[in-house]
Amino acid sequence: MSAELGWPGRDARLTERESELLALLPTGISNRELSEHLHVSENTIKSQLRRLFSKLEVRNRAQAAALARTSLLGESRSRRTATDARGDLPARPNDG
Repeated sequence: MSAELGWPGRDARLTERESELLALLPTGISNRELSEHLHVSENTIKSQLRRLFSKLEVRNRAQAAALARTSLLGESRSRRTATDARGDLPARPNDG
């Protein structure tokens, strides 16, 4: 398969959208922010996340994000995607 036809997560049978969601999870982005960023309803995001969690056999966002960092997307991919994705999103308050 050529590189332009692939995407992170394809080998795990994830759709492009599921891979995109998975890459955004480590950023701590909320469902509402995801829906605004991806131009779909919050209910659509919830449905897509449920399908993603089912495919990955995880129970929640934290498990999915950890799996993305360690095996599906790789640590460096997760960090770069999180940084790139946050550029289009509203700033989140610093809890520190």
